[in-house]
Amino acid sequence: MFHCRFILFAVVVLLAACTTGKSPTLGESVTLSPGWSSLKQSANEAVSDPNVWASLLAAAVLQVSDLDQEISDQLRQHNPLFGSSERANDRSNDFRSLTTAAYVSTAILVPGPEEKWWSTKAKLLGSEWLALQATGSITSGLKSLTNRQRPNNLDDKSFPSGHTSRATIEAQMANLNVNHLTVDTSTKRNLRWTFNGLAVMTGWARVEAGMHFPSDVLSSWALGSFMAHMAQSFIVPDQSKFQIYSQPVSDGMLLQIVTRF
Repeated sequence: MFHCRFILFAVVVLLAACTTGKSPTLGESVTLSPGWSSLKQSANEAVSDPNVWASLLAAAVLQVSDLDQEISDQLRQHNPLFGSSERANDRSNDFRSLTTAAYVSTAILVPGPEEKWWSTKAKLLGSEWLALQATGSITSGLKSLTNRQRPNNLDDKSFPSGHTSRATIEAQMANLNVNHLTVDTSTKRNLRWTFNGLAVMTGWARVEAGMHFPSDVLSSWALGSFMAHMAQSFIVPDQSKFQIYSQPVSDGMLLQIVTRF
């Protein structure tokens, strides 16, 4: 698994070497008091994000029908991707470790001011780590409140999936970092697809391993996505202001002005 994390880090480094232009520094404006307006804005964006509401809706549909149990039984008994519940469990740990490597490596690679590089990275990684801890605490609290039996009857900590909620917010933190890397648009898109795919595969593997029902995983995806939105209020507190991105193109310079309402 160490080799997998090293390879992922190396790939991100090589992709980031294809530098095109200058993007704003991420981490300098981290704050512990973003303000209620910023938090409200992030909450509104979170509940309107299909990763949140559509996942919760799908989880609710599964739980009120027999599909949750049926899909769980089919994947746990046949293991179409991983061959066995044991291998599925191992792969879920691997995928989650890769999302950890993704958010750490991309945070390090985000351009930072030379004179404040260490402090900027410390604030960025620290704030993202706190978001992960908050997500983990909420996940643990929900497990204790719901006491849902796992499909394999190992214990009553099935809802929600800690692996999935953590992998999801790590993937979203990595995506936030990627948005500030000085690489071209297609590279950013490919990295985001890769990181989201790792989080999806983490959840799928947990179902094949018999550790969670599909609704557990979908709810955890929603939780991780919601917490990622809220975390941005602390990491990017000036998100309501205009932001200008510059990127050289073949026939000149592309300027992108972004504002949030």
